[in-house]
Amino acid sequence: MTLGHVYAGTNWLAIRWHGGILASAIYGLGLGIPLAIAVGRVALAGTEIKRRLGWIAVATLLIDLSFTLLGQPNSYWLRPGTAYEGNVMSRYFLVHGWWSFAGYAIVYALGLFVTIRALPQFASLTVAFYFLVADFDGASNWLFFVWRQGMEAVLAYAYLLSVALVTLAFEPQQPDDHAKERR
Repeated sequence: MTLGHVYAGTNWLAIRWHGGILASAIYGLGLGIPLAIAVGRVALAGTEIKRRLGWIAVATLLIDLSFTLLGQPNSYWLRPGTAYEGNVMSRYFLVHGWWSFAGYAIVYALGLFVTIRALPQFASLTVAFYFLVADFDGASNWLFFVWRQGMEAVLAYAYLLSVALVTLAFEPQQPDDHAKERR
C-alpha cells in the first residue's frame, strides 16, 4: 500500500520534522518523479495514459477540496472568515464564501486536467502523481485528524485510489506480451 506509506511519510515530515503543510508538496515531488519513471515504462502509450491519469488526479483533487468544504465548522456558513484550512490558497477562497471556493475548485481542476494533457509524457506523469500524492494526503488529513476516522479510513481510501490507478491507467498484458518484452 504505497499510498498508506505516503500518508505516514508525509506526517513524519510534517509533524516530527516540523515541515508543516510543505511536507505533502515535498513528498509529492519526491514520489512524483520516480513514479513517472516507473509508470512511463509500463503504462498505456501516447495520450491515453495522460487522459486517464488526468481524470484520476482531478478526482483526487476534487475529493480533497470537497472534504475541505465539508470539514468547515458550523460557524463558517454564517461567517466565512472562520474557515478552517491550512493551505493558504484554499483558505483565501474559503474566507470569501463557499461559492468562491467552489469556483476556485472548478478552475483548479480544469487547469490541472489541461496541464496534464498538454505536457510531454514524463512531465505529465510527474504532475499527475505529484497531485495524486498531495491531494491524497490532504483528504487523508481530514479523515484522520479532523474526523477521527483512524488509519483504517486512510487505508480504505488508499486502497480505492490504488485500484482506480491500476484499473484505469494500465492496460492488462496478454501472456504473449510478456514474451515480447523479454526479447
